[in-house]
Amino acid sequence: MGAPAQKYAGIARLLKGEGPDHAGMGIVVGRRHVVTCAHVVNTAISGTPALNQLKHAAEVVIVFPRDAGREKRYGQVIAWSPPGKNPEYDTAVIE
Repeated sequence: MGAPAQKYAGIARLLKGEGPDHAGMGIVVGRRHVVTCAHVVNTAISGTPALNQLKHAAEVVIVFPRDAGREKRYGQVIAWSPPGKNPEYDTAVIE
């Protein structure tokens, strides 16, 4: 992987369902984990209100925009802190 690709290696893009529409971004924090906002996960899962408080069991579709293949990956929410009064509570970890 060259230097330009490494610069963006930590970027993950969550999609709305299976389609091409963008739900939000995440940050890769290891070989198998992405940290994002809980409201982004809510947006990614069709029909879910952005301020939903319940942890999701549905898969989230992720692509890595700087990956040459840009193939879809699927992840599960393994940690969930729903949107609340304070922005720091709006987090999710996807594996």
